[in-house]
Amino acid sequence: MKTLIMIFAIFNTSLVAFSQDSVILKRGDTLNVFVTKSSSESIEFKYPEEGVLNTLSKKRIVKIIYQSGRTENVNKVVQLPTIKSKDDWEKVIITFDPIDVEGYKELGTVTRKSGWGGVVSVEAGELVMKKMKKDAAELGAPIILIVEGWHMQKNKPISGYGRGVKLVGKAYR
Repeated sequence: MKTLIMIFAIFNTSLVAFSQDSVILKRGDTLNVFVTKSSSESIEFKYPEEGVLNTLSKKRIVKIIYQSGRTENVNKVVQLPTIKSKDDWEKVIITFDPIDVEGYKELGTVTRKSGWGGVVSVEAGELVMKKMKKDAAELGAPIILIVEGWHMQKNKPISGYGRGVKLVGKAYR
């Protein structure tokens, strides 16, 4: 009887030692780790068989499935379209919020400009963004973060008479 109890105790201990938390990232990867601390901004975790404490921003995480079975939904994932060729350029999403691309891989910079400016700067900005979408589709990138050339308060391209519109974006997958 003692042997049976001992075997049962060792079996239960080994199950606890091998159970882990699963952290699902925005880009689709899953980390099988031990979450040691969770705050509103980040988590701290350790990889199995390692003593190093790691920190990860919650902006990069979709959800955490704890070893207890509890699930913490952290962020909604924007389903990015699949870009198979340059012909898919109309599917490319343009964003102005860095949080939307957190955790995705940067593929390159897309920069375009138009000679139009001043009164027609909004139309010029739309034309420039259309060209940027085509550039991003050639890279296979489904989303662009505009990082320069957009007036955030007035929600239009920065322009001046004779200067035209120049937008700079980062393409991500």
